[in-house]
Amino acid sequence: MFSFCSEKKSYPNLISEEIKYSDDDFSKQKFSDYLVYKKTTTKEIKKSTTIKSTDKKHPWDNAYSEEKANSILNEIASTITPMADNYSDDQLTPANSIRLSGLVNNFTKSQMKEYKEKDHITTEKSGLDLINAKISKYELINEKNEKIVLDSDFLKINLGGLEEKNGKVLEGIGFETMSMGKFEFFKINGFIDIEVSLPTEYEIEEFTKEDIGKNITIDNAKIKLIEFDGDVFHFEKDATIENEFDFYLEGISQNYNTIEVPKSIYDKFRNNQGLNYVEFIKKYSTFGINDSKLKLEKEHVCIVRADDNLKKVYLYAPSKKKVISKIIHIPVAISVK
Repeated sequence: MFSFCSEKKSYPNLISEEIKYSDDDFSKQKFSDYLVYKKTTTKEIKKSTTIKSTDKKHPWDNAYSEEKANSILNEIASTITPMADNYSDDQLTPANSIRLSGLVNNFTKSQMKEYKEKDHITTEKSGLDLINAKISKYELINEKNEKIVLDSDFLKINLGGLEEKNGKVLEGIGFETMSMGKFEFFKINGFIDIEVSLPTEYEIEEFTKEDIGKNITIDNAKIKLIEFDGDVFHFEKDATIENEFDFYLEGISQNYNTIEVPKSIYDKFRNNQGLNYVEFIKKYSTFGINDSKLKLEKEHVCIVRADDNLKKVYLYAPSKKKVISKIIHIPVAISVK
């Protein structure tokens, strides 16, 4: 008989079991599906190796004030430089992409102290990790008078490097290389306008084992907590909605792994717990794992398994309501020969 630990729960208690397998197991029929089944229906009660949560800042502590965000965007605007990428130094091969790079005054006091003492800087997470950028407008002409078409308007951010300038040590910020498909150039002229934005607040929600059944909305995602036990928590979400929320596991290592299971499969797994591999294979056809309709199923369950026992979990995402944005106009006049 199944037992339920809370009126809020609608599934049997997870089975306390360490999942063990060998490389040879993956040669077995449907073993990868069986492994998902085991991860869905089990938990581990681990010997605690917790760290004090006060030893680390929460990720949202890195958010910039509006004043700092404006300062960062202005620094990018004043230092950003376009340059050719993906070409040969022999000046015989044309380039077929452009990259942008700039400098910002972003290093912390502890990083500057490290630089003075050791002549290097250890990378730290900062508000720069939250920058979003996209191309809003451009016009580029090569030496053949061809109008260049870029492959994408989305720009990823790459952080790294430093440069001493005007008595300051500045951090390098690069924007993803802009490819241009079939087009090439030895010379290119025109402009690129990019929109760069920085959030100044986070959306933050928290879960504990007392919150099973709780519904929240974060970054437009509707979330329902359906399990919180041992080293795992499970929540239901709409798989068709893109979102950018992340997890912070209070007081323990941030190492975790996740899998997503269609809700209909999750329900069948949870209500058929405790099967060994042979029993799972015998019942395999009843789970509907190969049903073509699964691709259309909106509701999924996300299963998060940590390295330690969970106490409190935060879901957090940059707020789209508190964002500082700036359009940066970048003149382009590049020659590679």
